[in-house]
Amino acid sequence: MTDSLKSSRPLFSSILSNQYFLNSIFFVLSFWVLNQVAYLYEVAENVSVFYPPSGFAMLLIYLFGAKYLPVYFIAIIIGGLPQRDVLNYGLDMLAPDLRQFFIYGTAGLLLRKKTFKEQVLDTKFFHFFILTSIATALFSSAIFIFKSLELNSLFSLERINSVASFFVGNLTGALMALPIFVFYMALRSFLWKSSIIRT
Repeated sequence: MTDSLKSSRPLFSSILSNQYFLNSIFFVLSFWVLNQVAYLYEVAENVSVFYPPSGFAMLLIYLFGAKYLPVYFIAIIIGGLPQRDVLNYGLDMLAPDLRQFFIYGTAGLLLRKKTFKEQVLDTKFFHFFILTSIATALFSSAIFIFKSLELNSLFSLERINSVASFFVGNLTGALMALPIFVFYMALRSFLWKSSIIRT
């Protein structure tokens, strides 16, 4: 009995590592695709009136857990391609990337802690997600204003005028990420059931 358990462990760990790899590829690709959509609605540098990637990443952290946080940061960097010059990656790029990473990564973990034991996508989840989306948009906007004031220049004044667009983009983006996530969950459930039926 113990021998069979020992022999099944490498297979189980192999399945888990393959699952992590596939989830990571999906995470990075989906973030990149949504980021390209966000670029279509960009009204100023780092300001889009429709920004769903962060909200969707928050939902994936909620679903997959803290072990995908490094994947999230990689997704943020790759998500800027081809518009960003990542070969000359510096503090001007790192600051907004870290802001996004910490705010939405923390929000995803908080969402997971508060609602994961409940049925996925039940009423409690929806209510908590909407509140979290508003809070993340407000917090991101507050940091955006603070960084703009720090610059103390004409460019910073222009960025302050973009705060409303920044807030709306983060909020609507997070809320619009929810139906994308629901579709993903439905598709995942369908594929899982189909694979069980085939076997």
